[in-house]
This record gives sequence, C-alpha cells and structure tokens, in this order.
Amino acid sequence: MYRGRDSGHWPRSASSQRPSRIVSMAEDVRHLVGGNVRRLRIAAGMSQAELANRLGVDRSYVSGLELGTRNATIVTLRRVSKALGVTFQEIFVQGARRTRRSKGS
Repeated sequence: MYRGRDSGHWPRSASSQRPSRIVSMAEDVRHLVGGNVRRLRIAAGMSQAELANRLGVDRSYVSGLELGTRNATIVTLRRVSKALGVTFQEIFVQGARRTRRSKGS
C-alpha cells in the first residue's frame, strides 16, 4: 500500500515515478472509456440526457464520464453498455470506430 511520497515504503527514486505513472494510466483509461462512451452514444443517436435517464443518473454524470473526469465502476459501465446496446468490451476498445448505420442497411 502506498502511503505517500516519504513514507519509506518505496525507495526515494521509485516513489517519485510509480504514483505518477499509476495516475497517468488511470487517466488514460478514463479518457479511453469516456471517448468510447461518447462515440457509441452518438452512434446510437442518443443525447447525454437520454443516456442519463436510462441510467438513472444526472446528465452531468454522463458528461463527466465522457470527459474522463469520472471514475465509473464496472457495474456502472455494464449498465452503460446495456443502455447503448453494445457489448461491454466495446467500451474498452482502443482506436475503434463504430459508424451509425443507415436505415437501408
């Protein structure tokens, strides 16, 4: 367990590197998930307010999720995937592009 920079749990050189990398990795995941939620929501033709209503949360929560400022639980992300009609895995795919299907397809 990390208890702070000068707690003595990690050598001084490692303490300045490990926590910032962990934070950076967490931010990367939040931004990946948020970007995918936004892309998938738009592809589904849904507004933030409509997704929020389906999830039973405030629209600002969906906005924060899409911006990568919210740290959603796995349970919440599962509910998001169901509300958007996508697989749970699609929320975590890097570089995926899902376009809106035309009515004729």
